[in-house]
Amino acid sequence: MTSTDPAPNPHATAEEVEAARHDSKLAQVLYHDWEAESYDDKWSISYDKRCVDYARD
Repeated sequence: MTSTDPAPNPHATAEEVEAARHDSKLAQVLYHDWEAESYDDKWSISYDKRCVDYARD
């Protein structure tokens, strides 16, 4: 089965943003793609020594 979903696009054009003002689904897709670009920086679990020590305390 082939997906018809477009590839993520974290940098929406001005035209896409304007179109999203009148299309809530497009607005959600654009917002999700924009947030997904930095998701790992905010929420990923790190297993470096600092984090392991913090979890053990």
